[in-house]
Amino acid sequence: MSQRNACDVRCSTSHVARRTSNLFPRRFLAPWFLAILFLALASCTTVRGLRPNEGEIVAWYIEDLAHGNERRAGEIQLQEASEELLRLSRWLTGSTQAGKVLPPDMLAARMARWPTLRSLFRSGFAVLLIDGPERGLVAPCRDLSDADLALAAPIIDAENRDRRTIDVVVAETARLDMSTAHRYTDQVIAARCALDQAAGATPWKTETTQENATP
Repeated sequence: MSQRNACDVRCSTSHVARRTSNLFPRRFLAPWFLAILFLALASCTTVRGLRPNEGEIVAWYIEDLAHGNERRAGEIQLQEASEELLRLSRWLTGSTQAGKVLPPDMLAARMARWPTLRSLFRSGFAVLLIDGPERGLVAPCRDLSDADLALAAPIIDAENRDRRTIDVVVAETARLDMSTAHRYTDQVIAARCALDQAAGATPWKTETTQENATP
């Protein structure tokens, strides 16, 4: 290419650049470009991590059902839900029969068991543990006769097994990390204790038995 032609190309390119700069001044290009980039990234990004309010929603949904309170199917399918909440929602409402949503088997077992467990609470056959590693679980009253213990123990053991199992399944289904799993555990135990005590359960401290009221 001759020197003149090279100069013509440079001049032509420079002219186009000046015209583009005049049509779209640089001070306007940067903000619009960043805004478009942000919207594009936001539309492609999935919310991750079970938020604190979502954990509380799941905990109360499960415990309300387990304690005989009505909740609507799909109630926890929130807009802009995290991946974890969507997985839990599918698990909790994923089975239907004759158009009716069926809860997972272990939750259905707790729902069926609740009237009997509530009777054990009210009669003083069972107490609610509120401290130590078994916080949120149920124990037989220590003053039961052998005959009463034989009646209460199988129900209490089955309830504790299902409470523990559901907590583990929630953590595994939502793929919770350690800190989120601990936070959810605190939330579900709080809901569980509130509903048990509202139904007549006597709170029992395993570490400071002098503070316990005799049921």
